[in-house]
Amino acid sequence: MSTTLFWAVRSYLVTLADSSSARGVVTFDGPLIRGSVPHSYIIIGSDGGEDGVGSGGLQDGGIANQVDHPIGNGARDETGEVICSFWSRSGGTDLAVPRAAVASMTSDFVAALNADRTLGGLLSTPGWYAALSSLRPREAQTDRGALAGEVLTVSYRALLI
Repeated sequence: MSTTLFWAVRSYLVTLADSSSARGVVTFDGPLIRGSVPHSYIIIGSDGGEDGVGSGGLQDGGIANQVDHPIGNGARDETGEVICSFWSRSGGTDLAVPRAAVASMTSDFVAALNADRTLGGLLSTPGWYAALSSLRPREAQTDRGALAGEVLTVSYRALLI
């Protein structure tokens, strides 16, 4: 029996984000290295911190909780959340430009997630699925221009046998 599906779910979301994003959008698995910030990017497993690049050390990437399943034999019900953040900066001061880019990235990702709520069969037990559970918009004016982001929480339910 697996101890958690959190890491497998997160890895699948990285693949999903990468395959659903437009050309030129970079997907990072976890916090990115500060010097590697592209124009538009997705971070799976990080909220991006205060500035969209995750400065300031450790970042919250999600959570998994488990309880005993009624069938016994060590089976566990797992509920979890993976934090995903979508970012774009314009180089100018108009927030509408990066905001539109972020809206497009999140829309493509959520459409892909809704089309594959079992995450490629990873959550194949009936009643177990992944879905968008929250979205928090973020905006700032930075020394690199207008920055917009959306921090999404993808929740999932799974049965560990």
